[in-house]
Amino acid sequence: MQDQSTVADFMPHGHCYFWEPYILWSHALSDGIIALAYMIIPFSLFYIFYRRKDFVYSWMGILFAIFIFGCGLTHVFDVVNIWYPIYHIDSVVRIVTALASIGTAYVLIKYIPKIVLLPTGRQWAEVNEELSATNEELSASNEELHAANEELQAANEELTLLNEQLSAAKDEIQRLSYERIQYNQQKYKDLAESISDIFFALDTSFCFTHWNKASEAFSNIPAEEAVGKSMYELYPHLQGSPIDQFYKKVMQTGQSDKYIQQFGTEYENRTYEVNAYPTTDGISVITVDITPLQQAQKQLEEQKKQLELALWAADLGTWERDLVNDTLLCDDRYLSITGLNRENHETRLRDFTKRIHPDDLPSVLEKLRLHEEGNTSSYQEQYRITEASGQYKWVMSSAKIIKRNAEGKALRIVGVLQDITEMKKAEESNRFFKYLIDHTDDPIYWIDPHNNFRFVYVNEAACRHYGLPEEKLLGMSLPEWDPTFTTERCHLHWENIKREKSLNFESIHRNGEGEEIPVEISTNYLKYGDREFFGGHFRNISERKAHENKILELQQRLEGIIDSAMDAIITTNEEQQILIFNKSAEKMFGYTAQQVIGKPLSVLIPARFQNFYHSYTMNSENSNRIMEDDQAVFGMNNMGKEFPIEASVSQVEVGTQKYLTIIMRDITLRLQREQQEKALNKELIQQNEQLQQFGYITSHNLRSPVATLLGLLEVVDENEINNPICVQAIHRIRMTAEKMDEIIQDLNQILEYQKSLSAQREWVNFEDVLDNVKVLIASSIKATDAQISASFEVSRIYTVKSYLQSIFHNLLSNAIKYKASDRVPEIKIHTKRTNSHIIIEVSDNGLGIDLLKNKGKVFGLYKRFHHHVQGKGLGLHLVKTQTEALNGKVKVGSQLGKGTTFTLTLPISEDKEG
Repeated sequence: MQDQSTVADFMPHGHCYFWEPYILWSHALSDGIIALAYMIIPFSLFYIFYRRKDFVYSWMGILFAIFIFGCGLTHVFDVVNIWYPIYHIDSVVRIVTALASIGTAYVLIKYIPKIVLLPTGRQWAEVNEELSATNEELSASNEELHAANEELQAANEELTLLNEQLSAAKDEIQRLSYERIQYNQQKYKDLAESISDIFFALDTSFCFTHWNKASEAFSNIPAEEAVGKSMYELYPHLQGSPIDQFYKKVMQTGQSDKYIQQFGTEYENRTYEVNAYPTTDGISVITVDITPLQQAQKQLEEQKKQLELALWAADLGTWERDLVNDTLLCDDRYLSITGLNRENHETRLRDFTKRIHPDDLPSVLEKLRLHEEGNTSSYQEQYRITEASGQYKWVMSSAKIIKRNAEGKALRIVGVLQDITEMKKAEESNRFFKYLIDHTDDPIYWIDPHNNFRFVYVNEAACRHYGLPEEKLLGMSLPEWDPTFTTERCHLHWENIKREKSLNFESIHRNGEGEEIPVEISTNYLKYGDREFFGGHFRNISERKAHENKILELQQRLEGIIDSAMDAIITTNEEQQILIFNKSAEKMFGYTAQQVIGKPLSVLIPARFQNFYHSYTMNSENSNRIMEDDQAVFGMNNMGKEFPIEASVSQVEVGTQKYLTIIMRDITLRLQREQQEKALNKELIQQNEQLQQFGYITSHNLRSPVATLLGLLEVVDENEINNPICVQAIHRIRMTAEKMDEIIQDLNQILEYQKSLSAQREWVNFEDVLDNVKVLIASSIKATDAQISASFEVSRIYTVKSYLQSIFHNLLSNAIKYKASDRVPEIKIHTKRTNSHIIIEVSDNGLGIDLLKNKGKVFGLYKRFHHHVQGKGLGLHLVKTQTEALNGKVKVGSQLGKGTTFTLTLPISEDKEG
């Protein structure tokens, strides 16, 4: 068993293969086979040298055997490290192998000249045969010499002949030895030539003694031109250079060394490793191009950076825990997510578990246990942890055991940590909105046109509307609950929705009891992923239909009332052609109805007032208003006589057609008295408008804080009142209640002083109003990341605070509600002063309004220009009416797709200019 301290800090090499079986086993098997071959070779060498004890360089063979055996061990460790990272021992073996390789290479280069001079066995056999033949001849000669002393002279001659033969044999031996030396030298030269790397040799005078093919290719200098010449002759610029000093150092010290040299051309730069080895007559130099190796190392570094970038982009923190020693290693992102630093982060598991929410801790420990025992392939869990500030945040931790001992006990686990707080908040928000949709009073539905026009979603209100359970409705198609739709009409309806995107129409529904219900339907084209739907909401209009019938009855009564009315009543179309002319009008103007029906209104108006009448009656801002006396309103009878009148104008839209109703009263006999009455009427009208504004503000502005209170009450858990979330929710409830109380107090103050608008006014700081509104719409600001900036050249105004706050609330809410989908809402507020007015500008970068198409409708009651979000069209109408109540004006400038600017002009109170 490997000491745990040796492997604790490393990752098995199998992680680099991502545990891919093909890659892992191909490396393991090939390294195993190589290791086996390396193990067999040294034992074979030992056996050879054991049998050939006459080999003088047997110690060199032993050194070769040690080097090859070390190489085999490195491949063994390559296999082991795939599963068990014993890199320390591996490093020791590699160092020993490296030392053996250096020694082997040094000895081989040093003794190559001597080894190549050794005669081969065949040469020795040939020499021995010749010597044996010569010895036999000498033996025969000696025998003859002893046998025939008398033949001494002949023997001497024969001996001389034998000496000559012996000399010839000696010459032959020398010749053979020289040829063998030449042959071995040629083999050495061929070996050097076969090296693909640059190889050359220098003698002690720095003259080239060898120059291989690779040197020729690199330098473009043939070997015959280089060998025998001085390095300084071929390369004068090298004299005294770092490489020259490097060669001299190796030659002087007798120690091999390496040097990194850069070579650059106009096309590329390459790096070479120059290896110099001392020889008996100088040095040998091998130069290796290591540019590919450097490029591979650079690529490895880039891949490492890419991995780090991927972890950073995914916002993941990494960690690794030693389960034996209970220690933790983690990166900076892990510390950031957990809210700790290098000095105070927990390393022991029991310390970290103290920071896990008590409700989540059992599940976390149970899933860890199952994974450590091998019951699960990986570990993943979502839970809450306490930050350094004491607040809880949601995290998701994923991990996997990467090392076990022989008994299967988990030793090391690695994992990643992700902050999912925002995701959890979004899920909670989705659940909240689903709850709102399911519990809204309006029936909401989705229909799948590709599944026989069946319901795919209905809320609880829809179930109540039909008197059927949800499961029953989801199995019904459109013709089953709407008798006005046939299969053919369903398909035509679907084509219209795809083309128009949104439709509003009336139809008939059949409930579960077979009763037919008139409904008003709003339907929209919907696309979710690759699927298409249409859906929306509908409303039971039974009461409205009953009212319409009553209206018809009332219309008949109205016609009788109009004819019997004391005042002249005239109705015109948009072109001001007279359509209705009652009996009192006939009496007032001296015309019969038949004489003026179809004629322009101008026949009843003096020429000098006709432009005024036309512009006044056609201006939508003057709808439902009385023409003031100071505007000198006059009529003209059939005799051409002018007379002062009191006239009121009302404007009604029926479809796309506008109708104007003018009620006139001859005030000739009471002109003086009416001046007084008119002043009183003006005050009464103003009070009535204030009461209307009170109703609007109550229903519109209190909706946001009430919704906030309801949402916060959902968060509060009475059983965990001390829970930080509940405490925060209660705090927000208190703040919202205080804001509601402030609004109610302002409204009560309006009612108390409605007789005199000036009595309600006070100094109001724009910044305070903006802060109050931000609190009321805080959830919308956070949900959309809205950016609100203010530049108050004028910091305060003397006005009605509740009116100004309502104006700000409506303009900011609309700017966020109708934001563009491709950008964050940006809202800018600016105030400035002219001689007699304070200008307030509120600009946004939202969807904008098509002013050409909706001219005159922007501030109309219940007018909306974007239907993809909920709203009733009250906000801008309130802005206009409240601004006018403050004796001000409001203008709008907008460009579709770019944004909208509202400009409010409010008067400066003359007695409160300070």
